[in-house]
Amino acid sequence: MLELLKTITTIDVLSGNRLALGVGSGWNRREMEALGYDFDSRGERMNEMLTVLRGLHETSVAPFDGKQIVVPAGVRMSPANRATPIYIGGSGVSQVSLRRTLAFGDGWMPYAMAGAYDAVALRRTLRFLHEERLREGKEPFDTIFKLGVDGHASDLLVPSVRELAEIGFDEIIVQGIFDAGPDAGIATIRRIREMLEA
Repeated sequence: MLELLKTITTIDVLSGNRLALGVGSGWNRREMEALGYDFDSRGERMNEMLTVLRGLHETSVAPFDGKQIVVPAGVRMSPANRATPIYIGGSGVSQVSLRRTLAFGDGWMPYAMAGAYDAVALRRTLRFLHEERLREGKEPFDTIFKLGVDGHASDLLVPSVRELAEIGFDEIIVQGIFDAGPDAGIATIRRIREMLEA
């Protein structure tokens, strides 16, 4: 955990405080177990990790004694000078990810493949998160949708991006558009940006 925290704070400083951290509990059991982590306790581990991340104040890391993560008193982190924005990810409108977003997040970052998300549920969830933040007297969440497509020529790409923008996401990240190389991928990004700006 402390190695991750050191990496995060170093990248943030080297990038001029431009780092935003997107996190999710993970879905790939084989990958997690190959790394030596128990898959079934990933949610609890993620909550503990987020608690530790939120316990960083300038260069001081708050002590923490969890079931999976322990941070002794007196740990300091250098370089560090701000709380890195954390975006909580999850599949679609996962209730677990929404609870984590409200508890730990600066933003919400759901993901789904094009054609496999519930637009009505997404719209309802954005409204819910906005109302919860208002109720708590906080600024609205930043929202990013991570959209997967089957290649840059997917028929679902443009209508999905248009719909997600209309729903109200602040940013849309599209994965899978570099299947035909960088030139086709960059051209697709330009085409989508022109469509959104029209």
